Amino acid sequence: MAPVIHSRYTPNLAISNRADLLSQLRPGIDGLLIEEDSHHATFLPAVWQSLPTPEAFFKALLRKANLSEDHWSETLRAFRYTCTCCRET
Repeated sequence: MAPVIHSRYTPNLAISNRADLLSQLRPGIDGLLIEEDSHHATFLPAVWQSLPTPEAFFKALLRKANLSEDHWSETLRAFRYTCTCCRET
């Protein structure tokens, strides 16, 4: 059977700049969803295994959303979440 993933989102993160966002991320714990106009992308917490620093994680997520790695905007929205992956028996 396919794994069941339970997730819990936090409200939109209160961020004032890129450094502020990066400082709020918890490597290995948080997933992140970003939205900017019609661009959006998410990474599950498991992605930290291959992108272990907040900067690398965020840059790759921006690329996934089809935004430049150095993109920043006051209208960027970010949602942090955690997941629990369970297998049904």
